[in-house]
Amino acid sequence: MRPLLVYISGHGFGHAVRVCTVLRALRRARPDVPLVLRTLIPRWFLAAELGEPFTHGALELDVGAVQRDSLSLDVDATLAAAAALLSDAPRRIATEVATARAWDPAAVFADIPAPAFDIAAALGVPAIGMANFSWDWIYAEYVSDRPGFAPVIAALRASYQQATVLLRLPWHGDLAAFPHVRDVPVVARIPSLARDDVRRRLDLPVGARIALLSFGGIGLDLARVPEVPGVTFLATQSAAGITP
Repeated sequence: MRPLLVYISGHGFGHAVRVCTVLRALRRARPDVPLVLRTLIPRWFLAAELGEPFTHGALELDVGAVQRDSLSLDVDATLAAAAALLSDAPRRIATEVATARAWDPAAVFADIPAPAFDIAAALGVPAIGMANFSWDWIYAEYVSDRPGFAPVIAALRASYQQATVLLRLPWHGDLAAFPHVRDVPVVARIPSLARDDVRRRLDLPVGARIALLSFGGIGLDLARVPEVPGVTFLATQSAAGITP
């Protein structure tokens, strides 16, 4: 059976979570399809989300956004990194195509590094994207102040144009760069524990409303979490400066 070749953005863990949710469903329907995951997301995280077996290789194909923390974007550093990646894109794509030919994939699935679609085109296989936003839409807000984003955006859109289809998730931004779009429902984890079991394991108040603060593994730097009667705030990672 020919494998599915999967490219996942390394910007935070959110892209990986929803990709693994889809891959788990694929595995239930077609357990015979091998999975090859190419991403900077560490193997331990993918194994926890997806389960074995799968093939994994570290590969950087997109920058996303350079952030000092979850809420602070470094625009100049983002532009510098994106421009550097763009200049090196032909080499990276050619190297990856040569590597991928050995796997002989049946298709490419991407969330949502743009070069994945160039790779699929070079391999001559379908390319399925999944997203509720794309980086050209994000970067477009900064072009007027930093014209250097213009060639980056143009390159991203040229790559997105090669997608066979985009699975467009709800609450999306402008995804007009993709020529063929299919709207799909929300992709989310299915809980493995009942609500009461989670509260018991985390020693959370039984009757309280819980507000989860989660920022995709990028970091949390909030000066203060407000006190709200009847609400307990729960963070997925420690953060200096937070007071209850």
